[in-house]
Amino acid sequence: MSEKASHLYGEIECKLINLMLRFPDVVGEMLNNGITPMFFEPKRRNLVLAIFQQHGLSDGKRSLTDDHYRTILLEQGVKGDITIAMQVYHDCMYGAPSNNSKDDFDLLKKELISAYVHREGVEALHRMNENVPKMGYVEATKLYSNALQEITDSVDPKANDVPLARTASDCYNPDYFVNWLWQGRIARRELNVVAGKPGQGKSLTSLDIAARLSMGKPMPFESAACKPVKSAIFCPEEDLQLCASRLQVAGARMDFVKPYTTSNVTVNQIKRLIAEHDVGFIVFDPITQFGKDIDGNNEIHVRQFLMPLREIAATHNVAILAIQHLNKEFKNSDMLERLLGSVAWGALPRVVSGVLRENDQQYLVSAKNCLGPKVRGMPYQIVEVKPSPKQSFPKLEWGTEFVDIDATIITGNEDSALDEAQDFLSERLNAKAGFAKDIIKDAQSQGICRATIYRAAKRMQVKKDNGIWHIPAAAAP
Repeated sequence: MSEKASHLYGEIECKLINLMLRFPDVVGEMLNNGITPMFFEPKRRNLVLAIFQQHGLSDGKRSLTDDHYRTILLEQGVKGDITIAMQVYHDCMYGAPSNNSKDDFDLLKKELISAYVHREGVEALHRMNENVPKMGYVEATKLYSNALQEITDSVDPKANDVPLARTASDCYNPDYFVNWLWQGRIARRELNVVAGKPGQGKSLTSLDIAARLSMGKPMPFESAACKPVKSAIFCPEEDLQLCASRLQVAGARMDFVKPYTTSNVTVNQIKRLIAEHDVGFIVFDPITQFGKDIDGNNEIHVRQFLMPLREIAATHNVAILAIQHLNKEFKNSDMLERLLGSVAWGALPRVVSGVLRENDQQYLVSAKNCLGPKVRGMPYQIVEVKPSPKQSFPKLEWGTEFVDIDATIITGNEDSALDEAQDFLSERLNAKAGFAKDIIKDAQSQGICRATIYRAAKRMQVKKDNGIWHIPAAAAP
């Protein structure tokens, strides 16, 4: 079996044992009596082999090395003596004889249950996709879903039954309340969205929020201070030094904000980040960079991608903010309908805000609020801050009065396609130089055509060196 096949086999084993650990009685019997787990009865084993053979990954044999088991156990957070854990894990999987005591089995059982019981299938898909790059997310989803359904039906046919005896009184919590970080705009325990066109302040809005939270300062148009909150900002399209400089001019407490430029982050890594660093506010900018392997126009795929983020927010009492682009093809329409891709990008989040330009003024407006009434629009402008003669960074400066402007209908006073392309290039290349093919691909994904990007680049005097584009210092905004 190839190394690639072995890794995938290990992943499938992890997913199956994850399912088994949802049924402690079965696991207890398995561990205490040393029997082979149900999922390696012929029916289950053949199902796994069929998945492998379908993709040409298996010769019908399996041979996982100790290194594979060590990697699997470490990734699942199993602590203690790794040698004993590996042996017990192997015994659990195959029912092999062991000299380990019952106490060892019981200890590993507790650790495995602790590591797995709150994990969800979608996270497993992310991990499976990471270990097998050539297997796409959608393909892995289909395979895993089929396997999971068959195994679930065979282990516990009633596992998915709805608890029909539950009443509203069983769910009622007299102390429940919506925990707003920013009234009507950013809520804890929820997935929130800020959407808009390039260059209108989406990213700066998220940095301004993180800066205020880090210092415990009131949000714009609010007077109540709060306890300082730590933030994590995932911004793969930005330069880390530029992001840090923008946070600095926004007044952030720098050790309370953790910026990252990676888009390869797993659900489990996010959970560890929250637990180990006490993070209460997380930004994904833009959210589409973290779902490259899914079909962003497919509602089911988008929901499967977003649901783990909602569950993390609810379980860990954090506010997650997804930055989203608008589709350029639609004019004078509902902002929620203009979110790039499937309608699920706007349907699943409970709170959606938008940034827009109207009559040479910029606003943060409420597009959707399922947790309360929509809030009024807030004017702002992007100003230049010069810490030194050689430095220049943008910063949000908020107005002083609310305005009655709604995101339901975006009026026709929007920029031309060429201006939109310039906004895109300004935001894309202000952070760092980039390969032309990547820039054009990103622009087209946002509804900007190739010819318009080239026209905008010419107007902005973009320098082109061996397929790399950058804005000269004199022409930079």
